[in-house]
Amino acid sequence: MYHISDTSDSSDSDNDHPRPKRPKIYRPRINFDIDNFQARFRLSRGAVERILQDIGGRLQHETDRNMALTPKQQFLLAIRYLAGGGFMITVGDAHGTDKATVSRSLGAVVKAINDFYFDTAVAWPENMESVVAGFYRSEEHTSELQSHHD
Repeated sequence: MYHISDTSDSSDSDNDHPRPKRPKIYRPRINFDIDNFQARFRLSRGAVERILQDIGGRLQHETDRNMALTPKQQFLLAIRYLAGGGFMITVGDAHGTDKATVSRSLGAVVKAINDFYFDTAVAWPENMESVVAGFYRSEEHTSELQSHHD
């Protein structure tokens, strides 16, 4: 049986001796200028540079503290994750970053792409009623086909 004692008057409490902070460990980043660039990232170097011209400013950190990733590094981490269909930890290990860094980069890149390209890349139909009516017609047709196969 355990007993809880009152240690409030104890002079050797943990608060008297705070733990020293662990030093941050910065892993060396693996160079992103690698062979088979297009096979690994599913984009050509030229396409990457054109996209970075558009969204790079949105990915720029305000500081260089803590070895912040460049916009290009963030973009390539995100694209490598999206192109490979793997795990964030695997992408991070391959490029010398933590899984959390891959996750933050992915979020920032997707937001930057959506913010910059959405209005020019996505077009909504002018007559939404006809789209809705066509959807319901195709749904009825699908239901008829399924009932014939049952």
